[in-house]
Amino acid sequence: MRRGTSGTFIMRIFKRMRYGAMTSATPVRHIFTLMFLLAVLLAGSSAFAADIDGQKTYTAVCGRCHGNPTEGAQGPPLLPLSHTGEEIQDIVRLGTGEMKALATTSITDDELKAVVAYLSSLDKKK
Repeated sequence: MRRGTSGTFIMRIFKRMRYGAMTSATPVRHIFTLMFLLAVLLAGSSAFAADIDGQKTYTAVCGRCHGNPTEGAQGPPLLPLSHTGEEIQDIVRLGTGEMKALATTSITDDELKAVVAYLSSLDKKK
């Protein structure tokens, strides 16, 4: 049996239920299948929502003190990178020197990873 889109598959299930072409156990099995498909679709949509723009996060959070990544401002320039991503995360979370620690309410771990990726991409362009 060839299956089309998930919408077509769902419509076939409902038609079978309506016209009695299914056994009594089949609707339960298909309800679980529908619930699984819904969970997969919702998980996929949250994965797209988690796609964070490192440049925007840098500008909003880090750029206030560090300004242009290669020039710096109140804070030092961040390029060229002299720390690993893990070291940067420790510096941001624990603070160092004049830099105060930033909580996850200021910048999440995912946003921090996106900023590190953004800075790494700038560092490689040199």
